Amino acid sequence: MTSMHETSSITTKAGRCGKAAGTIAFVQNYYTPARHAVFERMAQSGMDLTVYYLQRPEDEGRRWTFGNEASYRAVNCSSISAGPLIFFWLRTEADTIVLHDNNPTNLCMLFWAVVLKLRGKRLLLWEMHIPDRFKPRLKQLYQRICSKMLSATCDTAIVFSDMTAEYMRGISTRIPTRRMIYVVPPAKEPLVRRSGPIRDIGYIGSSSKRKNVDALLAAFTALGQTDAQLHMAGMDPMFTAKGIRWWGYVDGETREQFYRSIDVLILPSFADPWGLVVNEALQRGCLCAVSTACGSAELVRAIDPRLVFEPGSTDVEACLRTLLSLSRTEVACLRERCETLIAPYTVDNGAKILSTIVSES
Repeated sequence: MTSMHETSSITTKAGRCGKAAGTIAFVQNYYTPARHAVFERMAQSGMDLTVYYLQRPEDEGRRWTFGNEASYRAVNCSSISAGPLIFFWLRTEADTIVLHDNNPTNLCMLFWAVVLKLRGKRLLLWEMHIPDRFKPRLKQLYQRICSKMLSATCDTAIVFSDMTAEYMRGISTRIPTRRMIYVVPPAKEPLVRRSGPIRDIGYIGSSSKRKNVDALLAAFTALGQTDAQLHMAGMDPMFTAKGIRWWGYVDGETREQFYRSIDVLILPSFADPWGLVVNEALQRGCLCAVSTACGSAELVRAIDPRLVFEPGSTDVEACLRTLLSLSRTEVACLRERCETLIAPYTVDNGAKILSTIVSES
């Protein structure tokens, strides 16, 4: 089945942008508030850039929408979906184009990489893949082949975590890599300084198998703690049980209430390029614990190695027991370290880093 996606240009402060212009163009798979914030800051600093969005927000199951105004040119590309693949039309006069290595679009991305290279454009690769054993082997092979071919046409790869850098080394490519950071828009309210001990544990995200929610629920149930509570946000209630509070989908003030209600956020994913909720939680004064399969493990491990665990239910349970056993003094020390380590992960710093990478000749 083939369907035509809705084609539209997005109104910006620069006016309607049916025809792209500018010196730098980013080709993205979808809009997110985090990326939008970085692009906004780059444009506000004087950079002339255009961002091409290939999919509508609902294609990824996300409930955010693009605002009516932006400081940069934003274009929603016309595209056609054919099964799991997406093909799009790209028209840009930018001198530097940053292409996204993304599974649904990578065949078409390869086509445009060759076309743009023949036109003498400077190409960079926006790379977020990680070593991912959760995917079927055939899909892993297909992804690695596409990544390697895209790398062969691009001058530099922009990577967002140590795990992504490892992925690039694993495909035996010689393309140089430059490190970008994952950032989220800042919290609207001051950081909440909680005192220990830890009793409220939170998870926010989907209930997909990749997120390993079943292991978290099983681990919490096995604790048998009468004074602990597990807060589950981002999904519909799965069952009713004592000590588990289901928040459903949260956004805006409800999302902030969720973070204010928890002491620690846990991300037990089988595979996660990073986990932006970790940044959100740390910025709001929460501790975080993540599995070894999350890109953000590098950040959390720097806070305390005990906060990083294997994604099996037994290991999740062991981490939960460690968290619940922390003394007030230990919790206070960990929170101070969290504040120090998350401090550089700002939209301003992200915009500066990305601006430097894309501006270098």
